[in-house]
Amino acid sequence: MSEHYKVRIYESELEVLCDETYEHPKIETGGNLFGLFSHGGGPTVFLATRPTVRSVRQTHSVELDSEAVGALQQVMWDRFGIQLLGMWHSHHTIGLFEPSSGDRARTQSFAVKAGRPCYTEILANFVSQSERSASDQQSRRWFGDSSRDPVVLLTPFFYPEARKLVRADASLEVLAGASPIRQELRRLRRLSPHFDGDMLRDARSRRRERYQLGHSRARVSSEATGPDRAVEARSAPAALPARVEPGTGGTAPGAAPPDIYQELQVIPDPAEYVAAHVDPLLEGNTKFAVELRPVGDKQIALIVTAPRRRTEFLFVMGWDGSRPVVCEAKLLTGDQRIEWQAATREERLDIHRAFFWGIEYFQKN
Repeated sequence: MSEHYKVRIYESELEVLCDETYEHPKIETGGNLFGLFSHGGGPTVFLATRPTVRSVRQTHSVELDSEAVGALQQVMWDRFGIQLLGMWHSHHTIGLFEPSSGDRARTQSFAVKAGRPCYTEILANFVSQSERSASDQQSRRWFGDSSRDPVVLLTPFFYPEARKLVRADASLEVLAGASPIRQELRRLRRLSPHFDGDMLRDARSRRRERYQLGHSRARVSSEATGPDRAVEARSAPAALPARVEPGTGGTAPGAAPPDIYQELQVIPDPAEYVAAHVDPLLEGNTKFAVELRPVGDKQIALIVTAPRRRTEFLFVMGWDGSRPVVCEAKLLTGDQRIEWQAATREERLDIHRAFFWGIEYFQKN
């Protein structure tokens, strides 16, 4: 059984993570975590930073200002005796609740180059109010509808042996009040010319009711592909919600023929898959809510709904090793189903045609 680690963090720093994520709801943002390790090996976060103006924030990545981070590390050690524990960043609405392959490569590279075996990471994801449960972390909502009130799910990941990407069970424990480090920083004027006002900025508002705490499970990664492309061992497959599971056994009418499912391969990087193939389908969507759920490690389901409509559109995608493939596309209204039919395998590879077939029908009904 894996040892469970508590990632302790002061409330003032948790507020910074939440505040920064809310300020950038459609792009990745993040910063560093500074603190100390306990006798039991668990980290305590005394300071969480934001990006500087020289950092690069994009939809699916954030690149921090390495010069500023290095300078702050030196100041934190010389003045307070605390060290860099790791990094936090947001995956906003991309639907990835685990560190991506790029995140893991960065973790391993840092641990190897710096000679630091332990690494702490915290991910921030938007979830809807109706999904405020750590056990429901695999849901995704697009918040084009202003009536929805998203909250930030904060999930810790702790690597006791980051050089081999060995990850332990981890959960967050919040220490009440302001960090003594942040209180001292407020009294300091200018620490270094590398810092700007954003990097150490306090949270602008208290959002206790607008975040929830998640937890992560242990993982052991394979090093077969080398240290820069370690692949995470996958967890047990997740099931579709009951409302969209087939009501009868066997192959449902219109479902993908068996050879399609036999050809499916593990989606190598869900974040990259979503960015390259799912986001273009949803671009410009403001009328409907789209929930994304992984179905095992080979398929991703998109469930399209809208207020005051009984119809749902279920669209399931997979990966054949080189291209995305349509597994299912159907509209569900009560006991009725209208299913998209593919005449050829090439039509299975035309994800846009199948998806917009459903969206067009959904708009009319």
